Amino acid sequence: MRFTVAAIYSPPRHSISTDEYKDFLQTLGNRFTVGGEWNVKHTQWGSRPTTTKGRNLWRAMRCNNYDYISNGVPTYWPTDLRKLPDLLDFFVSHGLPTNNYLIHSNFDLSSDHTPVTVSLSTAAINKPLPPTLTTRNTDWNTFQHYLQENTKLNMR
Repeated sequence: MRFTVAAIYSPPRHSISTDEYKDFLQTLGNRFTVGGEWNVKHTQWGSRPTTTKGRNLWRAMRCNNYDYISNGVPTYWPTDLRKLPDLLDFFVSHGLPTNNYLIHSNFDLSSDHTPVTVSLSTAAINKPLPPTLTTRNTDWNTFQHYLQENTKLNMR
C-alpha cells in the first residue's frame, strides 16, 4: 500500500480558508498522513476552544471524509502565565485504517511544544481503552433515584 507522509508548520498569524485547506490536502493523494503544528484549534481533536482556522480545517476534513489523529493532550505549553496550554499539534489522515496507528507524546524535550509522533502499522494495533467513569449501559434514571433516596443533604 502506497501512501504519502508529510509534515506541516502553519504560522498562527495566517488566515487559511476552507478551500485552501481542501486544496492542500487534496495534493497529498488518496492515502496520506500529514502532521505537525497546524496552529488551529477545534474541540473535535482536543483543543479547548474552536477558532476560525479550526472551523475551516474541520469543514475541509468533513467534505472529504478525512480523519484526525490526536491523543487529546495539550501540545503547547505557553511561558506567558495569562495563556493556557492547548492542543495545536496533531495529524490529518485519509485512506488509512484508524486502528492501524498509535499516537505518542514525547515529553523528553524542553520546548514550549510537546512533539507528537504516530506509529503506523500494516496490522491492527490493540489500543488500551481510555478509562471512563461510566459506560453506554449506565442507567441514569436508576442512578438518579438511588442518589435521591440515599443522599442526605440536610446534614450540618
